[in-house]
Amino acid sequence: MKIAPLNISLFGKDSELIKNYFESFTESLAEKFGVQPDAFSTYLGTFELFLMTREWDGDLSSLDEKITILIEWFASLDKSVSKAVFVKADEGCREANNSFWSMKNSDLRTSNHYSFKENIDKQFEKINSILEFMVAREGWLIAAFQSKNIDVMKAISFNKIMGDCKYFLGENSNLAVVDENLFDIPLNQWRNIAAHQSYKCFGGKINANYGRDNVKIITISEDELEQACLEIYKLRIGIKLIVGLTLSIVAARNEDFIDLSQYSPRSFLHDLNFLLEKYGTQVETFEFLNDLVVDGKKLEVPDDFSIFDVKFTYDSAVTSDDARLFEIVLRIAGVLSHVFSEYNSLPDKEKVLLHFSRSPDNGFHTVYSYDD
Repeated sequence: MKIAPLNISLFGKDSELIKNYFESFTESLAEKFGVQPDAFSTYLGTFELFLMTREWDGDLSSLDEKITILIEWFASLDKSVSKAVFVKADEGCREANNSFWSMKNSDLRTSNHYSFKENIDKQFEKINSILEFMVAREGWLIAAFQSKNIDVMKAISFNKIMGDCKYFLGENSNLAVVDENLFDIPLNQWRNIAAHQSYKCFGGKINANYGRDNVKIITISEDELEQACLEIYKLRIGIKLIVGLTLSIVAARNEDFIDLSQYSPRSFLHDLNFLLEKYGTQVETFEFLNDLVVDGKKLEVPDDFSIFDVKFTYDSAVTSDDARLFEIVLRIAGVLSHVFSEYNSLPDKEKVLLHFSRSPDNGFHTVYSYDD
């Protein structure tokens, strides 16, 4: 089955407009820093999330400004120091993506089938995961920039990373989405409350407490907790986009840095699954295959094509020939089309064959090619 690539977007009919904004923005970055625009292609999904979670007026100057500051800082460092910083920051971003993947697999979604306490627990687990294992790792580069003495072997405390990120992002731009006190609770205390489960549920409300010598108790609603979780994730997306685009530029400008970075589609797949969550589907595995075997039979594939196996979960379809499964394949393949880039080890998408199967296996198998 050969199907033309489909651009799946949270913006529906405006998706092409958003893509054009992204391409225009990244082309200006590419021209400014002397790199190819394709260096940024895997960040389209993150860019969409960035716009989706903000009141955006079309001005991306604050984003450009922060990236420029970090790039100029990198250029001012001794080569050996900049390499060490790059490796540390890249490692942190990959760890954050792994944590995101782990969080998604642990199924922290709330549900009407759960008790009030169970839903609250899941929200706090999510907050702890985002702050402790994503923001703290992706924000390391910003904290390193804010530090006068750079020592990649020395740990930077969570509180310092949070403070440095808040200062770096500013208070007036669309980057600054988290107030000093989020529902009267300081941002670093949200991490502490979530990590230590310092809260109680009573009468449809949450009583959260924080502080050592002077313990404070704040009462919030379930809706306020959900809003706090969104605000915290907004912070993560802003930091991820700034740091990710910065590292892409640094790697593209320094050929010997490319070997230091473990480029793969994995980080994009994490964002892909976040985008696909609204459709009730998730990509479970994405693997390279030497041969394509379906139902015990080896299928003939052109010699110059590369085969990738994509297993996905989807609970809504009843049978293996349910049309909704083919619709989900289109959505997944459309977003995966952005993964194949000259800046990673994957082939050109025109020479790719995707084998889709549903997990757990219910007999649904189909192949997809970007070759028109």
